[in-house]
Amino acid sequence: MWYTYKVTGNKKAAQGYYNMPYPRGVNADACDGCGQCLPKCPMQVNIPGILAEMRRELKA
Repeated sequence: MWYTYKVTGNKKAAQGYYNMPYPRGVNADACDGCGQCLPKCPMQVNIPGILAEMRRELKA
């Protein structure tokens, strides 16, 4: 959803996916920014940073 939003600019569609009723603790809101995921990511993606950006831009 995030990649699609950044490429297409379709914020409304991305917000729809972001705000879907996922099970508790599964969406970007579950991230507390602890960074435990960083050494596990083979692509060295700043996962906490991206999730924080998603929350700022997509949370309705």
